[in-house]
Amino acid sequence: MFKRFILATDLSVASNALVDSLEGLKTLGAEECLLVIALPKDDTDVFVTEYRRDIADMRLQFQKELLEEQGYSTETRIVTGPGKSELNRIAKEEGYDLIVTGAEKYSLTSEIFSGSLAYDIMYHAEKPLLIQRLVKDPVKKFAAVTPIGAQNENPVLFATDFSENSETAFEYLQGIVAQGFKHIILYHVHDKSKIEPYLENMLEDFRKEDFRRLDDMKRRLAQQGDSHIEILMQYGHPAMDIIELAADRNIQLILMGSQGSGFVRGLFLGSVSHNVARQAPASVLIIPAKREEK
Repeated sequence: MFKRFILATDLSVASNALVDSLEGLKTLGAEECLLVIALPKDDTDVFVTEYRRDIADMRLQFQKELLEEQGYSTETRIVTGPGKSELNRIAKEEGYDLIVTGAEKYSLTSEIFSGSLAYDIMYHAEKPLLIQRLVKDPVKKFAAVTPIGAQNENPVLFATDFSENSETAFEYLQGIVAQGFKHIILYHVHDKSKIEPYLENMLEDFRKEDFRRLDDMKRRLAQQGDSHIEILMQYGHPAMDIIELAADRNIQLILMGSQGSGFVRGLFLGSVSHNVARQAPASVLIIPAKREEK
């Protein structure tokens, strides 16, 4: 499923916590890791540039050892330039299945580690992106909020708007069930802002049709493995309700597409997924829309 993945690091204490939390990715098929740091271009001082690369290489070796202890075949690479474009370029050109990075939940007062990088990658991603949620820890300074893996009994939350991109994301959910994840929640929020005031009389029809769709997804998932599958629907505000459900149910992973239906490309589920990725208490796996080759 995700055999080869890129891990974006900034070599901080927080990134050490990220690196140390990824053993469960093996339950998603992960075997090979490319550990990457992107350094800013600095053509004005060759000595400073080389010194920075030497320090980065030393710290990369430490994180490489952590990954190898978890069973991953690991290579390291230092690239120069904007991380968002370099990581996406490498993933696409070299055929990586997934980009992994970490971020603390966004707030108005703090956005630490590679939070900005994670969200920059998300806006430009052509490959799936896993944002591992990090939290402050009194002993280690930072820790993963909930390590992801099939051995974790906490639910995986699949949020869908039934768009074409949601169907693409659902294909990954089928893979997750096939890999042995035991608890799945299928979730759809009827967007109050789009239904009121002119479509309220059709809400019950929407509910019946969308329950049928969710039930069809449940049947398809049942063919992939022995998972407990819940169906939930809500009437409200998609991003807010997804975030609240993730907190209430101690979700280990939110899976969703990055681009959904709407008159403006990427506006509907795109804005929802980006808000969820920034504010949810759980880790988020974002599946980008399939792009036509030019």
